[in-house]
Amino acid sequence: VGGGILFTRTQQGHIWRLVSEDDGKTWSEPAATSLVHPDAPPMVEKSCDGKRLYAFHHNRDSGEAFNLEDRSELWLSISEDDGDTWSEPRFVMVNATHNTRLMFNQEHHTISYAGLLVDNGEINIFIPHVWRQILHVRLKETDIDRLLTRREIEAQWDRANYVPVGEGVSSRKSFEVS
Repeated sequence: VGGGILFTRTQQGHIWRLVSEDDGKTWSEPAATSLVHPDAPPMVEKSCDGKRLYAFHHNRDSGEAFNLEDRSELWLSISEDDGDTWSEPRFVMVNATHNTRLMFNQEHHTISYAGLLVDNGEINIFIPHVWRQILHVRLKETDIDRLLTRREIEAQWDRANYVPVGEGVSSRKSFEVS
């Protein structure tokens, strides 16, 4: 008799997990994982060696239903225990493209409804881009550790954006985007 794991979206701000030990005849009670995610489809896939799970998730949730900004970033977490615990999320990409095509009366800056395929040591991500074309992003499984965590990104941002002003005083660099 085999088992199975089901990951599902909810409006609770996390991906939820259910487990079956009898080929899906019965399932555990749903339980929230540590993966922060808005009400969007979860993207979970096994590694090539079958020893790890990769979860691509948005790592933000404003608590607002269908807030598209919550879906603008894509992060990767890894589990080595079938989804009981997850690594600290690592940043993959952000979509900040100005979209001139409205959907649901809103601009879409989302990375949602992405497809995920792990094959021959490569993670392939297929992302609908402004709902007009598909972006194909490839990432080698061996390069995952090169992706930065939020803490590492913030540390780099802080070092890059503070300049000495005078003795014992620093100021954040500022810039305008037009």
